[in-house]
Amino acid sequence: MPRIFLLGLFLLLAACGRGPDGDTVRHDLDQRLQQTLGTDSIRIVDFRRQGSASDAHQPEDSERRVVYFDATLELNQDRDFSRWDIPGVASLVSLLGAGPRGLSGIESGGNHRGDQLKVHGSMIYQKTADGWQLHTPQGFSRAPVEQPANAADTQREQLINAISTALHLAPEGI
Repeated sequence: MPRIFLLGLFLLLAACGRGPDGDTVRHDLDQRLQQTLGTDSIRIVDFRRQGSASDAHQPEDSERRVVYFDATLELNQDRDFSRWDIPGVASLVSLLGAGPRGLSGIESGGNHRGDQLKVHGSMIYQKTADGWQLHTPQGFSRAPVEQPANAADTQREQLINAISTALHLAPEGI
């Protein structure tokens, strides 16, 4: 009986070790937060990698892992996630790979510096020749390289991007 228990424990530990390590996931999460919410606007206070699983939607010719984590984030500045002109709650939920109840601490009147957000999230990694690479989730796109020529074009582009993001954040099948 003890041998079966030990074998099961080793198999469980081996399954949890697949994919990138916790430091890599934390670093990628921090970069993603800084890029989306602004440099030094939020920091990771606590981070724990919680395991991984195969991505059910991976193409047959690749290997992807969904890496789960728990984190505590602290705001370094006041932020109202309900504003339309900055990344809001929907963007944050999508960015963190959190489910409907995977993010807590958002205040309806806006959050203040020092407020903490609790996250139960996930990130998808794809195995490449160079190791595990963060996979961009649906609803996000890389920042455009070209910038509009004047302020009116900039505002127009921001509005179009905000509407596009909102439309792409709808759950699948709707």
